[in-house]
Amino acid sequence: AFPVMRKLNIPSIVFMVTDNFGVAPRWNMPDGHPEARELLMSANQMDCAIHDQLCRFGSHTQTHPDLAAIPLQEAQREMVESKTILENILGVPVNKLALPHGSYNADIVKVAQEAGYKNIFTLEPNLISGKNNKVIGRFSMSPDVWRIEFLLTCAGVYSWLYPWRRIFRLFRAILNSIRK
Repeated sequence: AFPVMRKLNIPSIVFMVTDNFGVAPRWNMPDGHPEARELLMSANQMDCAIHDQLCRFGSHTQTHPDLAAIPLQEAQREMVESKTILENILGVPVNKLALPHGSYNADIVKVAQEAGYKNIFTLEPNLISGKNNKVIGRFSMSPDVWRIEFLLTCAGVYSWLYPWRRIFRLFRAILNSIRK
């Protein structure tokens, strides 16, 4: 994707799971998930991409756990160790965190801020307002989305039509199960 993004001058933030450099995801994914066997970016690829002004990196923890479902000390270790590993590789501060599965609670946000994360992203459709938001909504995109869903997401439609995204996903799942 980088050559196309560079050509079109599209910036990106890549959120890294530091125990998964250059391998397929080791966390649980639904059967048949289109990204289950995709190799993740390696540390060498990251090193090459950091020199591209359009590419930035953030943490996605060390092993991609549901942070709100594990002990707080373990969640803290996941966030801190991932941040440290990334900073050592990149040679720059890492202050962005994407919460695995979008899962969090007030304690997770507090621990993330104490670890030095300034931008914390979830999968909820929170809009950034004039207030100092602690958690920023984002939309994930995967290779199996319909073209219309991709275009609507890029156009910002889901920022106010989030329930429709759930309907699209349900409808797609039903169609996929019928085809099998």
